[in-house]
Amino acid sequence: MNGKPMPEFLTGVITPMFTACNQDGSLDEEGIRSHVQWLKRTKAVTSLFVRSGVGGMFTFSLEETKRMAEIVIDEAAGGMYVLVGSSGDFSRGRPQEEQYIEQTLELSEFAQEKGATGVVVVCFGLDPSGDLDEKIFRFYERLNQALQIPIVIYQPGLTPPPFLIKPKLLRRIAELPNLKGMKFSTNDMKSFGDMCAATVDKDFTMVCGAETAFLPSLALGAGGVIGEGCNTYPELLRSIFDSFMNDDLGNAARAQFLVNRTLDVWDGMDSALVGKSYLARKGVKIKLTSRTMKFDHEPLVDKLEQAIDAAVRPYRKF
Repeated sequence: MNGKPMPEFLTGVITPMFTACNQDGSLDEEGIRSHVQWLKRTKAVTSLFVRSGVGGMFTFSLEETKRMAEIVIDEAAGGMYVLVGSSGDFSRGRPQEEQYIEQTLELSEFAQEKGATGVVVVCFGLDPSGDLDEKIFRFYERLNQALQIPIVIYQPGLTPPPFLIKPKLLRRIAELPNLKGMKFSTNDMKSFGDMCAATVDKDFTMVCGAETAFLPSLALGAGGVIGEGCNTYPELLRSIFDSFMNDDLGNAARAQFLVNRTLDVWDGMDSALVGKSYLARKGVKIKLTSRTMKFDHEPLVDKLEQAIDAAVRPYRKF
């Protein structure tokens, strides 16, 4: 139903991967591979987003990000596209602006060299002083000049207000040939629609960052969704997309209602940790820990597991 052609890697379900870690906080390579294998088995995921917000993106160093990207690109080969979160290193605190830019370039060029489909980048590592809109444009312009692969803007819900990109600036950025999309996390459909309208005639795809609003976002012109549930019930979100594209709005709405009901169950929980617990129950070799904390409330997952399994049962094929 969307009118303009869109790149496949920005359509459907784009999973912002939880990051599998060992008890000491180091990368759990077996867990990362097992997670990719499980997502591949669902046959519902278009792309994987490595070093995402829900994956603890701000806690990983450059070298850890590079290794994470290598593992996922290798394991996903031939099955799913891979987008790498290549923003600079926040793991030791906010970097200086030029350092942030250089780190972003280094990670982006590494991802390109290793065969990533594209990179996903936030702009709030820049110094907010001065003409910030111009700084943001020049930042993405510099990336555009350095890379040959697609660049996706990432504006998560925690983006500091000065760095929120407005439609006028987005339209200007979207004219850069390698800037191909933006993940915009909002339930405000007026704001989302304004961003879609700003780029409607550009080779640029808006991606919904709030899965509770996936269906209305599709109606406004979004290509896909990036949300925490893409890790645990991607089939349900895929059904929203496929039903919408087939003009079956009744089925799309029913799947959207199930998504919203399921998200209500884990409201207030750490989504990454309870999500990992659910995946572990489904056979993924992933430990119930993150960089900063361990999950010690396993009984809370019983209700979540029941809710997800009930919602996804008609859609899951394995």
